[in-house]
Amino acid sequence: MGQNNFFVDYFDRFIAFLKKVVNVKTISGFESWSVLIGQWILALVLVLGAIANIKGSSGDAGSIFGSLGIMLLGFILIFVSAKFLDGLRGLVDAAPTGFSSRVVPDLIGLALLVGTVVSVILMFIKLFSGDLTSFIIFLVAAILSYVLACAFFDDGATNTQVGNQYSPGEELISIPLLAVKSILVALPVSFGILSLGILIFQIYAFANPEGQIMLSFMSALPGMGWVLSTGSLAMIPLLLPIYMYLIFLIISFFAGILQGLISLKKK
Repeated sequence: MGQNNFFVDYFDRFIAFLKKVVNVKTISGFESWSVLIGQWILALVLVLGAIANIKGSSGDAGSIFGSLGIMLLGFILIFVSAKFLDGLRGLVDAAPTGFSSRVVPDLIGLALLVGTVVSVILMFIKLFSGDLTSFIIFLVAAILSYVLACAFFDDGATNTQVGNQYSPGEELISIPLLAVKSILVALPVSFGILSLGILIFQIYAFANPEGQIMLSFMSALPGMGWVLSTGSLAMIPLLLPIYMYLIFLIISFFAGILQGLISLKKK
């Protein structure tokens, strides 16, 4: 038992050390810049997508107007997504999450950090091998993993409370809610990083035979068929804040119902 406590004690110290350097404070200064840069990048992606579609339309008036319409829709969504990004933190602050211990958030955060380290290693391997596309993919993956880990490790940012008053049922409900809230907290910084990845991928995908194969696989994913039919992958980060907002509302709704049932059972 003593040996077990020894390892637990040093594991807790290790996690406490990580939280000093991996938290939302380390990324909060980049939020506004990341959103602004992401918006300009997505505007460029929309213009490039419209140009590519018009070139491939062979002068068809319907295709040209359709491409311009999609570009206009994208510019409107840039404004809408910015409004959603501004209001996401308020949603998190209004929805507390409870755990009986820090085990679940800490393990998820640690797993994301491991994913960050693995992505960085693979990133440099691809860089030295001259595979620029894979290098960019792993670079984006490393940054996104780190940003999510910052959210999971920061109780204040995700409005997470730890105490013995939470039952196993309440903790089970809190896991998906914490996951969505962590994504919402990380979304402003992730928005710019994802936008940069989308720009690079769109240039590659529409100019490379291998990219066309990747697009065909992506079209099989739920909702991706419509996005790809627009000819602009900018729709992915633009719609992401709206999707996450809706997912958060749905999970919060069902979590509220389940918590109410648990409270009735306690009485």
